[in-house]
Order: sequence, then structure tokens, then C-alpha cells
Amino acid sequence: MYAGNDNSAHVMRQIEQLKYEAEQTGYEGDLDSALMLLDQAAALADQCIDPSGMGLVWRGRANVLGAHGFGAESLEAFQVAAAIYAEYSTPFEVAKTRTGEIYALGHLERFDDAVALAEWLRPQFVDFPQGLAFVESNLAQVLMWAMRDEEALAGFERAYQLFAQLDAPLWMARTLHHMGITAQNLDRLEQARTYYQQAYAGLKAADDTYSVVRVERNLTFLNLREGNLQEALDYLMQARVSAEALPPDGQDAAALDLLEARIRRALNQNATAERLLQQSLAIYRPRGFRIESAQIWVELAHVWLDDPTVTNLTRALDALEQAETLLTTLNVPLLLGLVQLEQGEILHKLGRDDRAIERARVAMRPFIDHGLALREAQAVTLLADCTWKLEPDTAKAHYQHALDLSGDAAPLISVRCRHGLGRLAAARGAIDSAESHFAHALDLLDTMRRNLNTHHHQAGFLDDKQQIGEELLAALHTQADNATRVARVLHWVEHFKARALADLLVEQPLTDDDLDQHLHDLLTEREAIATAYDQRVAVATASSSAQLIATGQRAAVVADSDARTQDELAQLRRQLHQLDDCLAAANNTAYAWRSGRQNDLTNVHDLLDSNTMLLSYYIADGQLHVLTASDTLDDLVLTPLEVSLPTVEATWRQSRRWVIRPKRNRRDVQKRLAQLYDWLLAPLETRIGEKSRLIILPHSSLFHIPFAGLYDGFHEQYAVERWTIQIAPSATIWQYCRRLLPSSPKTERPLLLGYPGEPEQSDYLPAVNAEIDSLLTLLPDADALRNADATQDALLQQMAQRPLIHLAGHIYYDAAHSLGSGMPLAGGRWLRASDLYLRFGRLQGATVVLSGCDSARVQSLGGDVLGLTSAFLYAGAAGLVAGLWKVDDAATAQLMTAFYRAWLDGRDSAEALRQAQLDLLRSDDFALPYFWAAFTLNGDARHLL
Repeated sequence: MYAGNDNSAHVMRQIEQLKYEAEQTGYEGDLDSALMLLDQAAALADQCIDPSGMGLVWRGRANVLGAHGFGAESLEAFQVAAAIYAEYSTPFEVAKTRTGEIYALGHLERFDDAVALAEWLRPQFVDFPQGLAFVESNLAQVLMWAMRDEEALAGFERAYQLFAQLDAPLWMARTLHHMGITAQNLDRLEQARTYYQQAYAGLKAADDTYSVVRVERNLTFLNLREGNLQEALDYLMQARVSAEALPPDGQDAAALDLLEARIRRALNQNATAERLLQQSLAIYRPRGFRIESAQIWVELAHVWLDDPTVTNLTRALDALEQAETLLTTLNVPLLLGLVQLEQGEILHKLGRDDRAIERARVAMRPFIDHGLALREAQAVTLLADCTWKLEPDTAKAHYQHALDLSGDAAPLISVRCRHGLGRLAAARGAIDSAESHFAHALDLLDTMRRNLNTHHHQAGFLDDKQQIGEELLAALHTQADNATRVARVLHWVEHFKARALADLLVEQPLTDDDLDQHLHDLLTEREAIATAYDQRVAVATASSSAQLIATGQRAAVVADSDARTQDELAQLRRQLHQLDDCLAAANNTAYAWRSGRQNDLTNVHDLLDSNTMLLSYYIADGQLHVLTASDTLDDLVLTPLEVSLPTVEATWRQSRRWVIRPKRNRRDVQKRLAQLYDWLLAPLETRIGEKSRLIILPHSSLFHIPFAGLYDGFHEQYAVERWTIQIAPSATIWQYCRRLLPSSPKTERPLLLGYPGEPEQSDYLPAVNAEIDSLLTLLPDADALRNADATQDALLQQMAQRPLIHLAGHIYYDAAHSLGSGMPLAGGRWLRASDLYLRFGRLQGATVVLSGCDSARVQSLGGDVLGLTSAFLYAGAAGLVAGLWKVDDAATAQLMTAFYRAWLDGRDSAEALRQAQLDLLRSDDFALPYFWAAFTLNGDARHLL
């Protein structure tokens, strides 16, 4: 078999070169090409006199297969190579070959076998540092997989010293990377970061893209653990970009999806997180990766527990049982302890505290044995959470011990401890102490939130942190019998309302014109993907499987299209989100935080006049409350409403079905709107007195309530008949809007845009052109973009420095992706909320009128609202007139004409909107709330310049 070629040395060099090329190709992710190179080497080895040539080929095959997660195949290849060397070469060559078996056995989770093999091999390499270095390195990796991290770190340190003696910078960098992983497993996060950064520099210098991706993955996880979510997202995106230079690899994709799922869950984007986890599991499980599969089952349990229905609770428990079953077959006590700790967390949420305490104590043992302070702190915190009601002194000691263990190195643990200490202080009536602990927890959360650049991520991060705020307000309510305490309530209510958007508005500079080349390139790439996305939407809309429905309403109605189209749209949407994150992270002044700025209301009374009352809704002790303020100093009153937010939400969901139908019986509609009036406004009638204007700051889903349309059954009148009503996300944002200086009337003119769609479309809106014609009669100096001229590019170029911007046409609210909401325009492009989030302050105090349906609908996250409302406020609008549901085309055109007539008569925009609504209410055709109550003014009311 091996005879026939006398030029054995030359052939061996060729085989060695092909093996080297194959391994490098395989390490870079291209398995198929690597195996093809090894097949070429095998063909040469068949002709070679020296049998070790075939041994080299099998060693190369083993290394390549092992790098791609094929543990069984890799082990078999090493064994074939060792058998060849055993027959034809020296024991030393056999030992050198078998160093790779250590790694392969570890991949197969045969940890004891791997350790035994390494112990046998060590004496073989006393005088051969390179072989000993690989023994130490491979064994350390096995120990790391077995969660024996102290031993692993010591082994990597020995390997690093040996590679340094050999002057092997690439292997030194790879070893530093593994040292970082091990230090991170030991909760030595700063040490881990140092190792990762040193490894990152070395691997980039060596152009080892395959390893660079892995360092970027681990830096993602490290920042996630430290609460640096934006930095975690940045490294994740960089890892995805780096991975694009490598051939597709399922294992790498699964690891990145698992990491992204953890981040998305931290941002309360659970649907995305679950999809990514299922993708990862579909890759890991068939390959027999028990540890990774167990981690995914734990993460899935977390996702399902965030929506604790009976079905999801059952799924979460089943998921943890799956994880425990996988891990009990392995000798990994630390990882098993983590699963047991998660079981305890879930049992606590289910109210089974005795069982949760038992799980926490069992889980804690390996953490203490291995010196994992942060994990021990989590277990101790769980013990405190389970005991604080019945054993407050014990719980207090547990919380303090957990803080001593973790400090602020694990901010979410610290938040839980501060939250718990605040509850304990509130329970014993120590309100100042309770407020101090709650405030500390909220400061930690704000610090984490501020690391996120985009409004969507910030709002999502705060979504499930509202309980702390509600408990803080409930504690303050117990002593809300003096002006100082009520003022503290105002401070905290304002703190929780649209905090992320308020910070973005108050703390950023007023321009984003300074774009460097990197930002320009990102924007160019985003424009290309956004165009492709809008074109794909147009194709889906025109296809037979996604028919447009002619409704006579100003809302784009797109039916579900086929699965392939949905997948394509989802992929394009994901690329857009990633680019928006990149833009936010870049050196763009529109996203740069300015230190030292405080977001706090100076004096709410200064914002009000004698005719105006401010109503700020919030939750404390599970019930809705409202804080009212007038222009009189210290005139602040807290009023409990004796109704919960879920009750109001359920009632509005039922009532909405009646309100948004144009042919409902008037009395039936009024009856349903009267119930909401009785809850939300009737208890305040005496307090409001003769005031004629209400500034309403809703809470959460109350943004969807048509306050102007609520019906006073006793006096038989709608709220709009008694008051002029304005809406604002918070008093801070309203104050900000009021301070925006309007454009000069001498130099700038209103901008009108009308796009009814194309005449051949079934949802064509003929009233849009009639509306623009009518407005041009009222506003003869206005500039108009109509029909084919109403493009996205023209609108974005011309919208700056306008006192008024009027947009008429279809508007689409995307409930699943709120920042994808927008308006289709000529040329196939849309104006979306995400486009406006790239243009901070461009509108410079304009009043924007969205003469379309669903334009005021928002997604409520963490006290913030996401949608076109937040996007236009972010882009610099002082006020926004928009609609809460799909309204008749003709009624909208009539309301808008009446609105502008009243505005031109000298009323401000809020008064003008009220007058237009009254005109329709008193008409024969459009008297029902369906036709007029949808429209709201969000922000500041302005006089028409």
C-alpha cells in the first residue's frame, strides 16, 4: 500500500502542507474545504513509503472534526492515527497523537477518561515542551467543561508559560481566551475581561477570525453578566459581522443565537428570545451537546415564566426537568447547582417557598465549595425572598449577606436585595429607609438602562422593573398626609413616566449633522435594506395571498402572507434593527449622553395656568391613583380611584368593539364609555371644579383610552363638551415640548403631504386629495407634496424648520414591531418610526398632524410608549395630533378642515381640535364617538403661526 515512490521526503512535506492548510481552513469554519484538502493528502499518503504520512492525515481529520463539534468522529480519527503510529513509529509519536484524544473525550463529556489519559501522557513529554503544552491545554479545557474551573485555570496558566517558552503567540492568545472563560466561570469578571482583551488583540494580529468570533461571543456574555447590555449588543453584532467572513457553521450560529436570546430577554423581547432559543436547541440537541442543551432549556424556562400563564408555568417546569435530566448523567456539580437554583426561583414564583428554600440550599453547596461568590449571593437572595414575609429578621440578614458577597458587581442581584430591604423597611413603617433602598435599586437599573443607546432597548429593559416603583409609591402613600410626602410622590411618579424618552430628549444635543464616514456608510447600508424591506412589503401586499381590504379607512390593512414571505421580512427587519443598533452605538451626537444632567421637574405648578389642571395616573398597591396639580404652589392632591389597571384594560377592550363600529346604537356606546368615565374622571370632578383644560399623563395602556370621548352619564355629556384635553407621556416631556422654540413665520411655511395610494388599488383614498385642496385654501402659503411627489426622501428633506407638518394618507401600526409603524408613501418607500429615531430634533418645535388611523397607537414598555408618537417627539415635534383607531375617510377629512378653521381663528391646537370634535359631534352624519373621539393632541398646544 505504501510502496511505489522513492521521493518520500518530498511527498511527506506535501502531506504536512496540505494538513496544515486543511486545519487552518477548518479552524476558519470551512469544514467541507478542509476535508477535501485532507482527501488530497490521503491520496498522496497512499503512494508514500513512510506510513506516518497516513497518520498525519488522520490527525488532521481529527483536529478539523473536533473543531466543528463532531466529538465521536474526532475521537475515532485520533484512534486510527494512534494505531498507525503504534504499528510503524515510536511510542513518543503515539503519545503526541493521543494528546488530541483528551480534547475529543472532553467534547464527548467523558471527563474522567480524558483526565486519566492526560495523566498517562504527561511523563511521555518531560523533555518535549510542545507536547506537554498541548496536554496541559487540552486537559484544562476538559476540566473547564467539567466545571472544575480552579484546576482548569491552573492548567491554562501552565500551558501559557510553555507556549511563551516556545514563542508561539497564536497559541498564547488562544490560551488567554480560555483563561478568560475560566476566570469568568469563577466570577472573577475583571480578571476575565483583562484576559479577553489581551487575547482579542493577539488573535486579531494573527488574523485568526475563527477564534476572534469566540472571544467576541464571550465578551458579549461577560458584559451581559455585568449588566452592560449595550456593550453586550455591540460585541454580539461584531461577532455576527466577523462570522460572516467564515463559512456557515451551525454550532457557531447556535452559540450566537443563545447569547442574543439572553440579551433579548433582558430587554423583555421575549418572542424574539424564544425563537432564537428554539433555533439553538434544534442545532445542539441532535449533536448530543448536553451542557448547551441544558442551558437552553433553562433559558426557555425563564422566557415562559415572564408570562406566567398556567400553560407557561407547566412548560417552564418541564424545561428545567429536561435540563436536570441531561446534567445528572454528567459530573458537573456546578452546572447542576445552577439548574437547581433556577428551579428554586420558579418554585418561589409559584408560591412553593418551602421547596424553593430546599433547592436554594442544595444549589448553594457547590458554589461555596468552589468560591463562586456571585452565585452564592443569588442563592442567598432567593432564601431571603422566600422568608421575608414570615421571618423578616432572617431575610434582612440574608439580603445583607448577599450584598456583602456581590456588592454592585452583579447589579441585578443588588437590585433584588435593595428591593427586599425596601419591602422590609416599608413593612415596619420605616418609610425613609424604604425609600432609600428602593431609590438605590432604581439608580442601579437606571445605570444599566443608560448603557443602552436606543429608546426601544431602554424601554424594554425597564418593562418588568415596575414592581419596585409601585411598592415605593405604596410605601409613600402610607404617610401621604403632608405636602413634603406628596411632593415625593410627584417626584417618583414623574420618574417612572416615559423615563427613557424623557432622558433622551432632555440629555441630548439638538443636532445630529456631524456624520463621519463610518456613520455615512451605515446610513447608506440602512437605506438599501430599508428599500428592500419596503419593496418586499409591496410585493406581499400585491400578492394573491395578501389581499388589501377596501375599508374606507385611513389604515393600511395587510393580511397574513405566506410563511416564506414572513421569513424574508423578518430577516430584513432583523438587519434593520442591527444597523439601528450600530448607528446608535457609533459616534453620533444624536445618541451621545451628556454627563451631569439631571432629569427632574423643577416646579410643576409653573407649567399650569388658572384654567388648567394636571392629572397624572399611576399605580400603587395594585390600584390606580391619580395625582392632580394646579397652578397654586404646593397644591398637590392624591386620589385613589378604587379600580385596578387590568380591570380598566379589560373594560376598554370590550367597549372598544362597540366604539369603533360606525353603526352601533348611540346609547349602547355611551353606556360603555360611561363606565370608564366613572372610574377615571368622575372622582375628580370636585377637584377640577371650573377649570377648562386638562393635561392628562396616562399610565401604560391608558394611552389608548379616548379621554375626550368618555361619557358623563349623570350630566349626559362627553368629556370633550366640558374640557379641552391634552395628553403627554410625562410632565417632563410636556415641559420639554413647551420650551421648543417654533420656527419663524417670516421664513418658513407649513408643509402638507397627501398620499392616497394609487388609483388602481382597492384601498385608494380619494378624500385625501380633497383634504389637501381644502387645506391649501385655508393655508395658501403652504408647500404641498402630493401623489407621486409625496416621497419619503422629499418629506425628510423638507420637514426641517416647519411650524406645521400635515401628513394625510394610510398609516399602519405594527403591534409586533412598534418602531416599524409608519406611512406608505410614493415610490414604494415608507416613513417609519425607526426613520424618525435617526433624526433627533430635526422638526425644531413643529406641530405635526397625522391625518390617518392608528397613528396614536403605541406599545407600552417600562412606563414608556413606543410608536409614531414617541418617534415624532424624539424628532423634535412640540405637539402631535394623531388617531387611536381606524376612522372613516370622509369624517377625517371633515374633522381636519374644521380643526384648521378653528386654529386659524386664534384657538391653540388643543382648543381647535376640541372645536372640530364638537362640530362632528353636533353633525347629523358623524355624531358617534367612532368618528371624532379617536383624535388626540399629544404634547404642547400651539397657536398657528
